[in-house]
Amino acid sequence: MLYICPICRIEFKAKPSRQRRSKEVFCSTECYHKSMVNTKRPAEICKRISENHSRHFLGKAHTEEAKEKNRIAHSGTNSKCWKGGKRTAADGYICIYKPDHPFANSASLVAEHRLIAETIIRRFLKPEEVVHRIDKNIKNNSPDNLYIFGSASAHTKFHSLLRKYPHITLISNLSSYC
Repeated sequence: MLYICPICRIEFKAKPSRQRRSKEVFCSTECYHKSMVNTKRPAEICKRISENHSRHFLGKAHTEEAKEKNRIAHSGTNSKCWKGGKRTAADGYICIYKPDHPFANSASLVAEHRLIAETIIRRFLKPEEVVHRIDKNIKNNSPDNLYIFGSASAHTKFHSLLRKYPHITLISNLSSYC
C-alpha cells in the first residue's frame, strides 16, 4: 500500500498493518522522532530519544556499590526463587547447593546420592569412589538403593558382568554402616 510521510512528504510502500498500529505512518525512524518534537515532551528528551531511539531507560544508572548490595540482598536464601538449594542437573541427577563441600562443582553443587552416601559412612567420598544405584533409577536416592564402588574401573567391571549375567543382584553395602 502507498503512504505519504507526514514529515518529509515522500511517497513510500508499507504493509497495511503499520497503519493499524498508529494513526500516522512514517517512512523512517528519523521522521518518527522528528514528529515527537511537536508533542508535549521537553525538547531535550526528544533529542536524546532521537539520538538513540532504542534506549528506554533515561534515569540514573546504579552505582557499583548499589549493584553489589542488591546482588547480595537477592541471592541465595534471600532470593524469591530459592527452592532449598535443590535442583535437577541436565543429566537428570538431583544436585544440592553446598558451597563449603570440598568436592562441589563450580556452581557449588554436589550430587544428592553422593551426599547421602557420605552422611551414612560419616566421611567425604574420595573423588575416585563411585556411587551406584542398584535399581538404575537416578531419582531414587534411598540408602538401600546405593552401593559404593572403590573405583570407576570396579564399577565398569560390575556393569560388564551384569550384561553377561543379568540375574545378578546387588545388596547395598551402606547398610553395614548404619
